[in-house]
Amino acid sequence: MKKFFNIALQKKTVLLAGHPLGNLIIAGISEMQGSTYNAMQLLTKFFHTTGKIYPSCDIPLTLHAVFTDGSEVAGESHLAEHQGMIERVYVTNTYNDQKPVASRKVVRRF
Repeated sequence: MKKFFNIALQKKTVLLAGHPLGNLIIAGISEMQGSTYNAMQLLTKFFHTTGKIYPSCDIPLTLHAVFTDGSEVAGESHLAEHQGMIERVYVTNTYNDQKPVASRKVVRRF
């Protein structure tokens, strides 16, 4: 199942090329269920997983990587295209400049 969720669409003509299939499934179900948390709970039941899965944040985030050469890449699907060592990573709010806040559901669990 892990391989299935990590399959990235390859054709450059495909609108969503480079995005892992698992992320697309989670994004679609999040829209249907109203939140990433609700989507993860549904997928947990669907795949009969043991344990719990909690999203780190309730809003869409963009992953950034800063490389040792000073270059920066935004978006998980673009990381593999860049050569070099990652110095640090951080996330930003995908849609605006508000600072991301950890999901209350995660904070209460730990």
